[in-house]
Amino acid sequence: MKQSHKKIQDLIRSGVKIINVDHEKLEVNFVECVIVEEGKVKPSYISIPVHDEENFNKILHSKRFKDSIFNPVNRGVLLMDVVGYSRHDTLYQASILSLFNQAITQALKKFKSQLGSNCLEQIVPTGDGCFIIFNECTNQYFLKAAFALFSEMNKVQDKLVGKYACQPNACEKIYLRFGCTINETDFFIDPTGRRNCYGIGMNEAERILKLGQEKAQTVEKENNTYDSFFIDEKLRGQAEELIGALKEKNFKPELTDLGEVSDKHGIARNIIWLHNLPPFEDVAV
Repeated sequence: MKQSHKKIQDLIRSGVKIINVDHEKLEVNFVECVIVEEGKVKPSYISIPVHDEENFNKILHSKRFKDSIFNPVNRGVLLMDVVGYSRHDTLYQASILSLFNQAITQALKKFKSQLGSNCLEQIVPTGDGCFIIFNECTNQYFLKAAFALFSEMNKVQDKLVGKYACQPNACEKIYLRFGCTINETDFFIDPTGRRNCYGIGMNEAERILKLGQEKAQTVEKENNTYDSFFIDEKLRGQAEELIGALKEKNFKPELTDLGEVSDKHGIARNIIWLHNLPPFEDVAV
């Protein structure tokens, strides 16, 4: 194997992002680190030449290479968070994770069978939940798809714990909160060697969920935020469409505008709270 070929593979394995490929020079340009020049932060680059054109073409077509190229795309991001997960001991957390993992695995299987295997791009575990990155082809109906997944998870969960319902200390339902946005995401090879995801979309979903939950609990203290969706302004139209579909079936979901909420960096975003949702209901996607 050529030395340059090996160096490119080693960089990709270590998670270094490819900024671009120069086909004329047969060079691969990586983002090496961050530097500060004249008070401005910018990336610095390292170029690796590939002198053998045949090897160069082999590298270009590998899946790992493609996942390492800097290519942010606007996709739907759903952050799913288990309510109260960290309040109890490790055995309790193991039990909750077991139930959550079974429910999400079976729900995703059914979800993909209905919408196609390419409807999702990536699942990133967070310990007490997960990020689900949708394919950009679902952007126009992302929120309905997210609700369909939530509904399917509840159906699966009910079946899993239903056999204990007649007992005095019946299983407690896993309650969830969701942060949703459509924003930039991209992929990289993480230190474990697996494909992973990063980007503004994931950051925004987390902030929308955290800030929305905090604001909702101050606005309506009598209501909990269980099984709620927190979304940004981009998804208002989709939320109104979902609300309309549910009201046609005689449900009474609510859409509460929480107004502008600022994060620790002083960045304000308008957050909307979608709540009082039916635990499971089929809505055409």
